[in-house]
Amino acid sequence: MVKDMDAFQSYYIMALIQGYIQFQKSKVEAIKKWEATVNGTLKSPVKADRQAPRLILGSVEVIPARGQSGPVFSYIADEPIFLKFEDGEAKLTLIVRDMDKKVIATIADNKWFVPNAPSIVLDRNFNENTLEVIDATNEVVLQVQLKGAEIHLAGRFIPLGDGRIVRYRPFLHEIYGVKDSLFKYPSKDNPGVLRVKENTGDS
Repeated sequence: MVKDMDAFQSYYIMALIQGYIQFQKSKVEAIKKWEATVNGTLKSPVKADRQAPRLILGSVEVIPARGQSGPVFSYIADEPIFLKFEDGEAKLTLIVRDMDKKVIATIADNKWFVPNAPSIVLDRNFNENTLEVIDATNEVVLQVQLKGAEIHLAGRFIPLGDGRIVRYRPFLHEIYGVKDSLFKYPSKDNPGVLRVKENTGDS
């Protein structure tokens, strides 16, 4: 009887330990899966020769002066856009906010973060070199596409303090003749799936 109790206790303890280990593994996997949807790094599919980076902002082309280290374009005085060339590709830095000054997206040297907050961001979708963000009103508010030394940027920007809405267009999906958005949604069912693959730099 004592041996049976000892065996039962040993089995029970082992079951608890295995259950705890499995719980921790599931927790880690869930965190990794969540992190993969809110942050990433844009990487160019091709490397460019050493040259000045180019920013295509809507329909405006911005080329920083040689050796320029400051902002290349200030759509708002407090949060300008920074651009540089490094490791064969352009590197972008900017912050995008909504009307309440809440952060919709940040990009720092192509490393991006989009908060998982439905009241601010409805969805986002991305692949290796392209990021698109949809805000809580189901409007495309940011598109970024990296190709070598060139970055295409389109979206809606809210200058701090003056209440204006500035849109830089055309959006990438408009350029490619696609309605509504560049990617398919919801992203959880269409991760990285473009509405059209032709002419977007992806094969």
